[in-house]
Amino acid sequence: MARQEFWEQLIEALRKNEAVALLLVVASRDSSPGRAGAKMLLPDGRAQGTIGGGSVEYAMSKKARAWLNSGQGVRLCRLQHRQSTDGQASGQLCGGSQSVVYLRCTRQHVPLLQQLLLTGRQEQSSLLQIAPRGMSVVLSEKPLPGPEFSYRDDADWRYRESLNVCKTVYLFGGGHVSLALSQILTLLYYQVLVIDPRGNLETLQRNRWAAQKLCLPCSAAREVIRQGGQSSVVVMTHSHKTDQELIARLAGIDVAYFGVLGSRCKLRILRENLEGQVDEDFWDSLHAPAGLPIGSSAPMEIAVSIAVELIQTFSAAR
Repeated sequence: MARQEFWEQLIEALRKNEAVALLLVVASRDSSPGRAGAKMLLPDGRAQGTIGGGSVEYAMSKKARAWLNSGQGVRLCRLQHRQSTDGQASGQLCGGSQSVVYLRCTRQHVPLLQQLLLTGRQEQSSLLQIAPRGMSVVLSEKPLPGPEFSYRDDADWRYRESLNVCKTVYLFGGGHVSLALSQILTLLYYQVLVIDPRGNLETLQRNRWAAQKLCLPCSAAREVIRQGGQSSVVVMTHSHKTDQELIARLAGIDVAYFGVLGSRCKLRILRENLEGQVDEDFWDSLHAPAGLPIGSSAPMEIAVSIAVELIQTFSAAR
């Protein structure tokens, strides 16, 4: 669930209920099913979001509902994923561990959550912070690279995550694969921008998933991209010439993932044509052909292979 949508749902739930349990994974290690930053709401007996699924989520949800009725504000729960009878064991075989915060939210939290939504949309860096005393929104000099959790004891710990950090994928080309990839990435809560000089392209007009569709020439490509570890680029235009021009202009840009759609033969020719213009280090880091080698030519299947490669890239960077 996307960050903004999650907090909007929490606000809506609080307007209908006396209190809602917010479950948040603040730390995870090894093969824990829930990663840091995963969130779930428990309003009216219905679960929204997930903290990892399976029997662990079921058991923690059951405890959270009972805890919600106690009237307590914040609780930190730590689980070791092993088969055991002690209180901190989950009974699971996966290994690893996770720490989950139970936060009892009431209508009094609505102004704070509205502030959270507002600051999350702004350029200035802001952080969600949760500690034993509750939840707050604080300003920061720069975004955090990922969720951050510090712990000394049950009365002295702090969780923080950036509110306005969003994984963004820039798709250069608005054809059939771009259309399919936009749909998949949006479902995975990536922000998608599609750039194509052909504004009247039928597949571009049908693309209702992209956050933005820009009709721009290759010469403006570099200015469009917000560089950094949360951004990715996939070049998939209608012509080898345009692909080549984009590679020449964008080579060396600071992004987490740079992929180019096409056959190995096409990419070998592009590399030969750009010899002396593009550093060898760029070619070594390039994902080309973009996507995992699944042996398919169907647009949606190619899009799936690229989406999986993007997920792998971001997971490896954690």
